[in-house]
Amino acid sequence: MASTTKDSKIKNIDQIISTIGELPASPAIVTAIMNLTSNLNSEVSELGKHILSDQVLTAKVLKLSNSSFYGRSKKVSSINDAVIILGFHTIRSLVLASSVRGLFKKKDSSKFEGILWEHSLSTAIVCRLLAEHFNHPLRDEAFVCGILHDIGKLIIYRKFGESYDDLVKEQVRTKKPPTELEEEYFGFDHTQVGAALLEKWNFPDEFVSAIRDHHDWVEYDKQDNMPISWIVNYASLCSTIIGCNMGATENTEVEWLEAVEKIGIPFEEANVLNAQLFELFTEEKKIYE
Repeated sequence: MASTTKDSKIKNIDQIISTIGELPASPAIVTAIMNLTSNLNSEVSELGKHILSDQVLTAKVLKLSNSSFYGRSKKVSSINDAVIILGFHTIRSLVLASSVRGLFKKKDSSKFEGILWEHSLSTAIVCRLLAEHFNHPLRDEAFVCGILHDIGKLIIYRKFGESYDDLVKEQVRTKKPPTELEEEYFGFDHTQVGAALLEKWNFPDEFVSAIRDHHDWVEYDKQDNMPISWIVNYASLCSTIIGCNMGATENTEVEWLEAVEKIGIPFEEANVLNAQLFELFTEEKKIYE
């Protein structure tokens, strides 16, 4: 187990993320779509052209636009129609999520990485549902943060696979928080690694803070919008409740009930949200397969 100073911790994290590289999707397509969706005056046809240049992305956009979540009675077969139905922000979220999915699809991917992806996707779905419930202005950003919230775990696992397997077993046995055990084993935790990676990728500050703080209930002015980290924190617990994790512990339901009260959502609505999550996760998982 590790013991590090602050400077050596930062150095170790930098060394680990330096081996990750960039998002695995085509940089040209991702960059073009990010730029177009950032400008609400962009032409739908122009965005459609870039989506059509990638067969996999085209299929995913059409799958999502035809999903029951959007309540379509008529099948959508045109990319331009799909863009109009989904909206620029959702397209941007889908592109980023698809890029991140590539990180979990290495040839030697383990069972751990598969479960971690399912947890990330289901967390993202709750983030979107909850942001919509609260009419949060950053609902699509919340979705992306849900996808990315545990990317630090993936990075640490890729670097210290066997040790991380031992850590997971100890977490189940001792009920200790993963961040506490990661500090004991490696000298840093997945929130720090994930935040450092997003900084490297030049993501906006709200993304970085959401990943860094998603295990904490950071204080905020109640007149402001709820921090995305709160949404991710709650969503991650919901994901664990429905079984999208390494396994819920006896403390999980207690933590979830505390989070329900903390976030200010009625218990009945929280249960409805969990039911929606299971249904949407089952459907949306197919989009990324």
